[in-house]
Amino acid sequence: MSLFSHLELVEDKRSSINQHHDLTDVLFLTISAVLSGCEGWKDIEVFGHSKLPWLRQFRAFKRGIPTRHSIARILKTVETDSLVLALFSWVNEQRSQSGKPIIAFDGKTLRGASKKREDNLHLVSAFDCESGLTLYQRMVENKSNEIPAVRALLDVLDISDSIVTLDALHCQKATLSALISRGADYLVQVKANQKNFIKQSLHVLKQPLKKRGICLKMYKSAVVMDVRKPALLML
Repeated sequence: MSLFSHLELVEDKRSSINQHHDLTDVLFLTISAVLSGCEGWKDIEVFGHSKLPWLRQFRAFKRGIPTRHSIARILKTVETDSLVLALFSWVNEQRSQSGKPIIAFDGKTLRGASKKREDNLHLVSAFDCESGLTLYQRMVENKSNEIPAVRALLDVLDISDSIVTLDALHCQKATLSALISRGADYLVQVKANQKNFIKQSLHVLKQPLKKRGICLKMYKSAVVMDVRKPALLML
């Protein structure tokens, strides 16, 4: 599906009498303008008039370019989740065309957010390391909420035939089982506070390589690596 096919799936909540400008046209105009450095409604309107011949290579824009006030009113009616899903679905579709990628799931608190907000802005992202694309991003209240957020992202993204990397927070049966059911391989950290898991992992390390294959029931495939620090680094 093209970008426009995905944008056409965004629900238009305007009444029929107010649908003077096509919603997909307005979304495409706005995306193009913002990517070109526009920062406000007036900038988007000016961009539209100056680039109308180029815009019409892709969309009809039968009613021309809406005023800045109309652009603002139209976008305020758009349901954010619907637009985000359409855009990330398109991005994820581009990803699925590129072999067996490495997708990194990670949560980060935005730099400087703690200085301006009492509740820090914490985001969970899925990042395609090969193409440099952020496949999906979701805001969570704090780090402890990363686990359900990542599991929800696994339901949204096409991760089949990919390698997913996760930190030790997500070394849990439910999460790893979800990865297996979606047809993905994974690389996950194990910390020493997971005593039973560490014990099993170290046991696998002592086995000949040909016996390591499927070493734990929760694994689709696994090769366990010892990443203990050298003695000189143990402070």
